[in-house]
Amino acid sequence: MDTLDSPPMANSTAAAAKLSSRERFPELYLPASSHTNPYERTCKVPMRVLCLGMPRTGTASRWAVLKKLGYGDCCHMLNVISNPQDAIMWMEAINAKYYGKRKPCERADWDRLLGECRVSVLLSMGLR
Repeated sequence: MDTLDSPPMANSTAAAAKLSSRERFPELYLPASSHTNPYERTCKVPMRVLCLGMPRTGTASRWAVLKKLGYGDCCHMLNVISNPQDAIMWMEAINAKYYGKRKPCERADWDRLLGECRVSVLLSMGLR
């Protein structure tokens, strides 16, 4: 039973805080064999939602909520942790955009990197 000292949300927040990282973000613990090769991807779905934010401003929470709302795969740097090959493509995009180390990314490059995502919560989408 809730008391006047603890609002109803406090109890659910405390329960969520007790979850392990594995329980909160199971996609980060997928076996390596389930990772996709970004160089073999194609655009499967159009981008539908841009919910952009700077790092450490609740983007992981928005990412989790949008997935629960049924938007499927969302573009977030947590994806890079769960599929490290994506980090290589992001570095290539950064090197092309800001350092001229390769030709600029074209539509096909972005389709390979973001082809499975309908939503992005990354401000780095501004690279495009």
